[in-house]
Amino acid sequence: VCENQPLCLRHPTDPTKRRTLHPGEFTLEPLLEEAYRGKRLFPPLPLEVLQERRRRDVERLDPGVRRLVNPHVYHVSLTDRIFALKEELVTRLGQG
Repeated sequence: VCENQPLCLRHPTDPTKRRTLHPGEFTLEPLLEEAYRGKRLFPPLPLEVLQERRRRDVERLDPGVRRLVNPHVYHVSLTDRIFALKEELVTRLGQG
């Protein structure tokens, strides 16, 4: 996945539902970062930095999702690659 290429997103269970986001309509953030390889690779971030990062993440959510009374459903989509992996695993496990 690359920010300068269109990104096709799929509904997790309905293969007919999909949408495409174009460059400038989305940003990418790595969700997995190696922190240890026999020892710590870099010093831990201060708690304040981590709190600010999560505060900004929550602010980016739609207000309807953030509200506590009757919140909207937070929709999750899969990239083509993750959708294909999910389908392969379901088939391999005999649940498809």
